[in-house]
Formats: sequence, C-alpha cells, structure tokens
Amino acid sequence: MQARRLFHGHLSVPLDRVGLEAFDQGGTYHLYFGLFPSLLRAPVLLVTSRFDGRLTQPSMLLAWLLLLVATCGLTWRVRLLVRGTVEDRPVDRTDRVVVFLVPLLVLAATPMLFLASVTAVYHEAILWGLAASILAFDRLLVLLAVPSVRNVGWFALAAVVATTSRAALGVAPCAGAAVIALLALLANAPEPFGAVSRLASRVTRRIGVPPLPSRQALALGASTAVAVAAHVVVNEARFGTLFSPPFAHQVWTTLSEARRAALDANGGSVFNVRYVPSTLLAYLRPDGFTFARAFPYVWFDAPARVVGSAVFESRDRTASLTSVSPLYVSASLAGFVAIARAVLRRTAAARLALPACASLAAAMGVLTIGSIAQRYEGDLLLPGTLLVLPAVYVVADHLPSPLRLRRAALVTAAALLAWSLWANASIALLYQRLYVPTNPHDRHAFVSLQATLDALVPGSLSYESSDASPGATAPAGSLHVTRSCDELWWSDGTIWIQLEPLASGASPLCRKLVDR
Repeated sequence: MQARRLFHGHLSVPLDRVGLEAFDQGGTYHLYFGLFPSLLRAPVLLVTSRFDGRLTQPSMLLAWLLLLVATCGLTWRVRLLVRGTVEDRPVDRTDRVVVFLVPLLVLAATPMLFLASVTAVYHEAILWGLAASILAFDRLLVLLAVPSVRNVGWFALAAVVATTSRAALGVAPCAGAAVIALLALLANAPEPFGAVSRLASRVTRRIGVPPLPSRQALALGASTAVAVAAHVVVNEARFGTLFSPPFAHQVWTTLSEARRAALDANGGSVFNVRYVPSTLLAYLRPDGFTFARAFPYVWFDAPARVVGSAVFESRDRTASLTSVSPLYVSASLAGFVAIARAVLRRTAAARLALPACASLAAAMGVLTIGSIAQRYEGDLLLPGTLLVLPAVYVVADHLPSPLRLRRAALVTAAALLAWSLWANASIALLYQRLYVPTNPHDRHAFVSLQATLDALVPGSLSYESSDASPGATAPAGSLHVTRSCDELWWSDGTIWIQLEPLASGASPLCRKLVDR
C-alpha cells in the first residue's frame, strides 16, 4: 500500500487500510515504518498487482539470507582481528567449527526464530534492520582494513537500508562510522591544531582504529549523514519531527486508555529512562520462561513486574533472552571482557570496541520504550552478536588444557546450545500456532497435536469442566470443558478462546480429551 502511494508521489496512506496504526496529521494519515521494505516491493508492484499483500514472506526470507551472509562475513572479519591473518595463523579446525556454529547460534538459538515465526511488518522491519546493520559493521571493518571510496559506498548502502528499515538499529553503525570519520579528520588536522590532532591519534590507537586518509574520512562522514538523513527527511515530511513520530496523534491513542496514561505520565512521550529497570528485568531475567505440561513444554512467562513507578502502555508475555539463549548471553558477556582486555592491551581486537559501544547505546532505544514485547528482544541481538563473535574465538583458544576439563566445557556448551535451540523453537511455534494463528483452525490443530502427544505421558494435559463457560482467567494453556463437550475453551493466560464446537457442530478434540 505504501509503495503504491509512493508511485503517485504521496507518503500518506488511506485511513481505512491502516486503521489503528495510522498517525493523523491534519486530515492526512501516515505509517511510521521505514520506506525500504516498501521500495523493495516496488519492482514487482510496477509489473503486476497479483502479489499485493503477499510479499512479506519473501521479503523476510531475503532479510534472513542477508543476515546469514552478513553474520558469516563479520565472523571472518573478527577472526582476522582476534587470531591474525591466514599467513600468520592458517585456517584450522577451530575456524571451521566457528564458521558453522556462529550462524547456528545467532540465527537459530536466539529470538531470531521468533521474528521469523509470523508474517508481520513489525518483524520484517526488525529483520531488515538487523541484517543491514550487521552488514554495515562488516563493511566498516573492511573499510578500516582497506580504505577506499568503493568500500565507503558499500557501507553507505548498508547503512541507508538499516536506517530506512528500523532507525533504532541503523543508528548504531552510523554512530560508529561518524566517530571514526571525526577522529580521522582531527588526526589529519594541520599544525595549528596539533594538540587536537595528537589527542585524536592517541584515541584511535587506543581503540585499534587505523588512521583513515582525509578523503576516505570525508566520504565516510558524508555517507553517514546521508544514511541518517534518509530517515530524518521522511520523518520530517510525515510528522514534522526529526526522529520519533508523535504518538499522541496515532489513532490507537484515541482508543487506548493505557496509551494515554503512559503518555500523560511521560510528558507526551512513550520513551523514558524510568522504564529501563523493568525492561531489563523482562528481557534479561534468568527465570524468564515457564515449563508447561503440554508440548512443546517451554512457554512464555507472565509479564515481568514493574520496577518503581513507571507507567507502561503494555506488558506482553515474554521469554527472556537470558533464559532461552543462555549460551548466547554467556558468550556476549565473555565478548565484552575480551574486547575490554584488547583495548587495555592495544591488540587488533580493540577495533571492535567502538562498534560494540555504538550498538549497546542504540539498544537503549528499546529499553526506554513504554511497552514490553518479545519482538523487541530482536534489537538486543545487534550488540549481542558483535560481542559473541570475538568471544567464540577467544574462548576456543583458551579452553582448559586437561582433556577432562576441555570435554566438560564442550559438553556444557553443547547442552546450552541444545536447550537454546529447543526453547527458541518452542516460543516461535507457540506464538505462530496458538497466540497469533493465521486462522482459528491452526490453533485447534495445534491443541489437537498436544493432545495426541499427551498420550505418551498420560495425565500431563489436563482440563477443568463445569456447567458454564469459563469466567476467571487461567494459566496459559489451560483447557475448559463445558458440560458434556458442549464447548471447549483454551486460555492464552489473559483471555479464554473457544475452540469447539466446530462450524459443523462436532467436538472431536473435546471428545478425545474426555474419553481417553
């Protein structure tokens, strides 16, 4: 829809097609999503309308593949910084294992699977923002190793895609590049600015950044400005603001009492640093999941409690990054230590310090928003990945020498990886089939599968029965039978959803539960 409006020179969109997401700007209505996903569809839409509304899945698949390629490229770039060149240290078994395991760890043992579980513009934007941001950091490291205008151009392309997909992620590589360009220009300053030049040179040496020639530094600074402007110009044209849309003007605000309360409590903004303790608790608490008696046995946890007096707009059920991706989080912490040591020792891996700091600062955006949702953990994967990559090489090179301890470390890592794969696949499957199914039949079919698997563990899937429909809320996954299978209800933890009778009047699933 946005792409077709752009064909006619308009950023505005029709209200009846946008609904709650629309922002009312004096009688015209706008989306807040970046333009890149819309522009990506344009070549197809120019030729045919057959695929209108059916291009989100291909777009998400392309983003996933780009993320895979960018992660593999960045993995090799980090290898050169941590272990040295191939001439100094030839490729060995450790390199081959890392190249296989890192994409598996990043793309399948983290909430990346959750992002891929549902065809949604929210998820699509995060996937493209992540993929393009990681690619931009990869191209930035290539530029530092081989300064050239061509490499600046590749960085600029990736940065523009990132900022026009999800600005909260794209700002990270832009900030890192801007600092590098500024330091290079100051280090190359003429003699009257000798003190500043020497200071800039010392800083660049400390963080492992080689001095860029002035020409490449200017080009890098200009490309960063272009990437930021690609978001700012569109935002200004839509809302008259530079970065954040005016949430008070969104249609949803007029309908949601919780949104209005959050805006009132925060001076008209949905962002506030007072949210950080609560969001950190939700996304990083070690017990942020729930074991259940029904397949897949790992479920979302209840919304984390609010720390302090912060007024949230919404707090969805989440599975914390620490609990479902313990190996990833542990490696991130090890990577933070490894980069800090590299800075102190002035080794080549110190070059990762600035990208890591920029991505950690950008993550504050999702930590300061007045909503808690599983998809927001995707923003935390950018700093996490930049920290994980050096960790895997450093840890692999420093495994305990005694064979028994080495085996114990490897078995522990394998167990954590297996748990992460199962837990994240479970959360993705639950969300896709039970919480936001494409049609009600998907939910019914999945609960039926749970009942079939329950036959292997008798009594693990239970239900309550009464003569009336359920009233009070119940834990997620609870089942309720009304009278003699007149009705079958399933609880998502907040509301009851009726599964049966089917349109035909039959209740096969209920009978399976009652008659087993």
